[in-house]
Amino acid sequence: MATGVKPRDDETILTRADLETIQEAMKSKTFRDMLTEYCDEVRDPANQALFQKEMTQLEKERGYDITFINPKGGYVIKTSVAGDRKAFINICSNEHIGKPSYTVETLNGQKGMNWLIPYSLIPPREDFDNKNQRCVIYDVVFHPDTLRMAEVNERFREIVNKTALDGLQTTYNIHLDSNNCRFPKSLYKGMITPAVVRKEDPSYKPPTEEGTEEISQELLEKLYPQHNYPENIEKSSGSSEVKLKEKRKKQINKEFTDVIYDGYTVPKYILKQQKNVDFQEYTYHKDCKQYSAIPSHLVVEINLPLISSTKDCVLDVEEKSLSLLSEKPAKYKLNLTLPYSVDNKSGSAKFDITQHVLVVTLPVIRNMEFNSNINLLKTDSGIECEENSGSQSEEETYKEKNVTEISSVNENSDLKSSVLEKMINDEPFLQASIVYVLPPYTHNLLDDVIAFTFHVKNTEPDSVVVKNDGSEIYIKFTSIGSGFVPVHYAAIIVFDENIKFKNLSGEAWDNNVILQLEVDGDIPQKFHLGLNKGTMNTEHFDVSQLKKTLEVKQTTEIANPQENIKSPTVEVTNLGSETNIVVSSSCSKGG
Repeated sequence: MATGVKPRDDETILTRADLETIQEAMKSKTFRDMLTEYCDEVRDPANQALFQKEMTQLEKERGYDITFINPKGGYVIKTSVAGDRKAFINICSNEHIGKPSYTVETLNGQKGMNWLIPYSLIPPREDFDNKNQRCVIYDVVFHPDTLRMAEVNERFREIVNKTALDGLQTTYNIHLDSNNCRFPKSLYKGMITPAVVRKEDPSYKPPTEEGTEEISQELLEKLYPQHNYPENIEKSSGSSEVKLKEKRKKQINKEFTDVIYDGYTVPKYILKQQKNVDFQEYTYHKDCKQYSAIPSHLVVEINLPLISSTKDCVLDVEEKSLSLLSEKPAKYKLNLTLPYSVDNKSGSAKFDITQHVLVVTLPVIRNMEFNSNINLLKTDSGIECEENSGSQSEEETYKEKNVTEISSVNENSDLKSSVLEKMINDEPFLQASIVYVLPPYTHNLLDDVIAFTFHVKNTEPDSVVVKNDGSEIYIKFTSIGSGFVPVHYAAIIVFDENIKFKNLSGEAWDNNVILQLEVDGDIPQKFHLGLNKGTMNTEHFDVSQLKKTLEVKQTTEIANPQENIKSPTVEVTNLGSETNIVVSSSCSKGG
């Protein structure tokens, strides 16, 4: 997250030998005395004034007028930056900053003062607070008159604070929590760092060639930098402004933005999913991979940079939601919807005082996620599993089959079927947002029943839907693949216009889906099948077996009429040691 502090690209890394050298040097009293003397000289106001005077003269020779701004502490604003870092804003004063001014304006018939408050920003720096925790320090410098007016006028003080916050956010592309600002009892935070205001000298003249003959070109460019003359500024101002705006837009999109909800700040949070390794998921059992994609725990890390204790925080966890409310010392409010159902009675919450992070761990409830798919994995289902792990009797299997009937001859189901037909007809049968696949199939014709077998395994019984639209039959269903990814199948069957049907039924079995059509009237000779009417395959029924069966029945009835059949006579005689059976016919013997 951006804090306005530039990263240290060339940060010095001390080796073990360097540390040992420093430790040995610190054991010497002479070295410690020299180090203390050097620090005193650097912090001596007289030496700092001499350094600033010499730097001013040097910059004057290079063509710049510089002014050192030494801030004087006024008061401190404590807040957070980027949602997870503690920040201190020093409101300072210096006489070199412009005085505040105002103009009287009339708006909606009422007069008011429009204030213009000049200020200067000192580059931010990283530091440590009283608890030795990292923080960021910003300095905003105003004129002393501005701070004097802020002391006596509370409304003007709010304007000064808002000006400082807006100036920092605009200049460094950062986001400060303006909703939770506190004012500690201190005048200044950290070490005072002066700022420099640099302006080009309009009367500056570069040195002549005679005076720079002995100076190299590289050194000359460092001593006397290239000036931006007005002509060059006008030519390049347009393109530079566009590039600067585009760069700022890109930076702002990547930053964390604080959200304010009903006067509360929504804290920054991270939702993590944890998965415990279970060796039972690496077996061939049918249920071993059922919950492999579901985490075992949800971990919510909530950043609360302005809170040192959670005794005043209210945390509420429900089955599918988490809420946090804090009134003091900072106003935070978070309402989070959880992606999985959790056990709110078995969770835990811990607060890291050093990082100001609340970690909430919630176990995930898994036994209700795939209840609808528990009975789908049966014997020979296409997914590798233990032998006979899902076997059951034919009677139990038949009871679990789901049959969706669109039309029926049963008078009691007429109303139910008509309502179902109306619901199906009102909506498109095949949804445009779903990709359907044409399943492999076989067909058969027996008497007046047409049977289609779609060879698809692990079909959800509730997903089989059949629709009859005159001579057109529609069917769709969903199958669960080996990775528990649903695959949608559909087919459109078109017969000749004179073909009508009495009953339609679709059933999901272990390894296929069976569609039965009872013909009402003429037997069809062919049909067309496909995903849409534009691309269909034409199939013909094998009616030779049906004709042969009818011919055999008719021949048998003619050759063996019922009235010509006579029963034979059977006589049984039991003589004790043997039994005699005599069969005789009452038909007269022919010559």
